[in-house]
Amino acid sequence: MRHEGVDVGIVTSGKAHYDLMEVLRRLAISPSMLAAVGVRLYKLGLVYPLETSRMTEFARGLREVLVIEEK
Repeated sequence: MRHEGVDVGIVTSGKAHYDLMEVLRRLAISPSMLAAVGVRLYKLGLVYPLETSRMTEFARGLREVLVIEEK
């Protein structure tokens, strides 16, 4: 079931990605469950230089983009 206006993207890389996936696992939230409510995940391969065309495509149509960085 899609909810209008909930489209959010989460961008991660490296350890931050694995930390996010562990949190989701502990909460019993699968990537398909996130997708069903309009949340997209994007794991960067490299943070610099950022491949802008892929990031632009990922963000297209999203209302919010959350970037999770390592400390």
